[in-house]
Amino acid sequence: MDLMPEPTQTPIHSPHDKFFKETFSYCDVAAELFQTWLPAPLTAGVDWTSLGLAPGSFVDERLAEHFSDLMFMAQFRGVLLRLCLLLEHQSTPPPDMPLRFLGYVARAFELQQKERRRGQPPSPIVPLVLYHGVEAWTAPLRFLDWLQLPAEYREQLAPFQPDFGYLLLDLARTPMAELAGRSACRLALTLMKAAREGTLLEWLAQFAPGLAELRQQPEKVGTVRTMLRYLLQTAVNVNYSTIEEQFARLRAETVRGDLMSVAEELIQKGEQRGWQKGEQEGLMRGRLIGRIQICQDLLLLPVTAVDELRQKVTGELQALLDGLEAQVRQRVS
Repeated sequence: MDLMPEPTQTPIHSPHDKFFKETFSYCDVAAELFQTWLPAPLTAGVDWTSLGLAPGSFVDERLAEHFSDLMFMAQFRGVLLRLCLLLEHQSTPPPDMPLRFLGYVARAFELQQKERRRGQPPSPIVPLVLYHGVEAWTAPLRFLDWLQLPAEYREQLAPFQPDFGYLLLDLARTPMAELAGRSACRLALTLMKAAREGTLLEWLAQFAPGLAELRQQPEKVGTVRTMLRYLLQTAVNVNYSTIEEQFARLRAETVRGDLMSVAEELIQKGEQRGWQKGEQEGLMRGRLIGRIQICQDLLLLPVTAVDELRQKVTGELQALLDGLEAQVRQRVS
């Protein structure tokens, strides 16, 4: 019987946790992550077509301030295996992570005990911790190492202590070039890294083409919009018009349309960081410029550069767009 975890009342931390939950809840994206970062002998034995997401969370209120989780289930050589993905969302590594994780694993097994049929063995758990804090991860990766048993007594005491480990992906210490995986997974990991490091402009320059390519897959529209929302929410020192211009250079009209839609949604919900009247004015001008270029493209006219259009006041942009849209309507009719 599949485990139905008890719901937690603690809200997730935004925007990093929200992005983590929305992006890696897609089984294909999670599979990319696990296949890339788990040991090869383990991944070779997993039937990835059987991967499914367990609903809810196994994090109780005591641990919710430290990390968020996603639990997946898959068949491993005929045995039900649970693959746990944890996001450590604190900016500094917790020195007692093995102790915290002991509580998490105990809770997961307790919930299994409530749900499994008599005689059915519990499912083993394989954990992967995703850390995107600022400081390097220094917490021990095994519980016994956290105990720091004296060497002269370790052999006698170790058999009576918990002994488990967890895998770690430290985004801060992993270079962009080494964040492997297929398109969606790599874009998500590098975007989280850039958001934490304040290098979103550099990320756009390198990965915007990949985002535009991903947008061409109909089933990835939701993933792309999630990435754009996270990009706008974390781009504290980047203007909207700069982001829009990056996609304009690529002639990525579908992504530009998504970007405008997401930006408007955030403004309407009051979630966009620090977007006051001036930023909203910038968004309106960005929309006008984008529509002007689209109309020019449809009419087979030379497409005016963004920098040139920026020199015009808002009224001039609106007048130019009105004229172009009239020509488009006339041609269509």
